Amino acid sequence: MKCNSGWFWGPVPVTGWSLPHAAAAGTLMLIMHTLFEIIDDLTHLVDKTDDRIRNETRRVKLVETKSASCGMLVVIVLLLIAIVVVAVWPV
Repeated sequence: MKCNSGWFWGPVPVTGWSLPHAAAAGTLMLIMHTLFEIIDDLTHLVDKTDDRIRNETRRVKLVETKSASCGMLVVIVLLLIAIVVVAVWPV
């Protein structure tokens, strides 16, 4: 006599097992199935989080690049103003 345990190991032989042993094996299979579902869910969430972290890292790099070029533009404008002021200053 065989008991179909589902998707994990296939049929489990229950010959010579008492009813509590068969019930324990079924319960164990149910617990393992539930744990594998939880692991699958966690794997999916980790993948989603990894994608989000990559996207945010890319955005941070873009903002850093823009802020660095903005600072350079401010320095150039200040230097141009200083040149104009020095050129116009009466001697």
